[in-house]
Amino acid sequence: MFYLFFCLLIANILILKFHYKLSKILNIYDEPDNKVKLHSSNISLLGGPIVFLNLVILYYFFLIDNNQRLNIFDKNFYELNINSLLIISGCFFLIGLYDDKFKIKPTKKIFIFVFLIILSIFFDKNLILEKINLFDKIIVFESFILSIFFTVFCFLAFINAFNFFDGINLQVGLYSIFIVLIFLSKSLFLSYWITFLFAILTYVILNFKNKIFLGDSGTLLISFIFSYFFIVYHNKFNLFSADEIFLIMFLPGIDMIRLFIYRLKSKKNPLFGDREHIHHLISKKFKTSLVPVISITLCSLPYLFNLIFNSSLIIILISIFLYTLIFLRLKNN
Repeated sequence: MFYLFFCLLIANILILKFHYKLSKILNIYDEPDNKVKLHSSNISLLGGPIVFLNLVILYYFFLIDNNQRLNIFDKNFYELNINSLLIISGCFFLIGLYDDKFKIKPTKKIFIFVFLIILSIFFDKNLILEKINLFDKIIVFESFILSIFFTVFCFLAFINAFNFFDGINLQVGLYSIFIVLIFLSKSLFLSYWITFLFAILTYVILNFKNKIFLGDSGTLLISFIFSYFFIVYHNKFNLFSADEIFLIMFLPGIDMIRLFIYRLKSKKNPLFGDREHIHHLISKKFKTSLVPVISITLCSLPYLFNLIFNSSLIIILISIFLYTLIFLRLKNN
């Protein structure tokens, strides 16, 4: 474990020091378009490669860990299909990297996502949602086809909501840290989430300086991994209920639903970007530096209140009501 963390520390220090050269080698930049992307110059999309590199380092240590010493810190990790996890998450990373460079039509990406999700379900039966724990009740899917359909839907919902949430500096980075801390609090797969934290903190430091963005390679990689582990924690270890997961992703999820409805009503493709996201509306009323802080506060409060009061249904209803009030206030002023 010491050698793992030492390697991660050295790797991320080197990334911080030589990020400019690494960006030149990668040669993938986010170009401003004066419509949705308003930054003043090209920004490197190094965020995704940083996260993937850290995970490859961790995977290497698992590969050479014949005595399963890491299992002391990652209890039950060897029960998962870690080869499948790395390969499918690597596919999401590469699809995102290709999209960052050459652009893929949103509808084509959805078909690719569905194929990769079904492939991951085929290799890892831990992912099939045959039943869900919702508001302390067990809902069982009698049909295997329905289970597969619902599992794919859950993956797609989180992946798209997470991607929609990546619109301003620090926001998705801080949200990722929030989720990683929740996973760490469950005391399961500790070395995996500590590795993830190394990667996200490195990204956040450089993103704070406006040196790099996460890019589709990063958002797709991270969102798939979060989706994977939310389902595994719910399915295999019963550490999350469905309503708890909804509370964790409440703001990105509810904002995605609103945007889909708004774009359909406006006869726009719901998968194409605009500047109608909640964080864009907040940025019109507050300083740019305050926007990610406000967003992450709104993200974390529903889950934190549920930890205190243990009443997820009431908190979800209150959160929806408050989100509607905030949105109307921001939109009308």
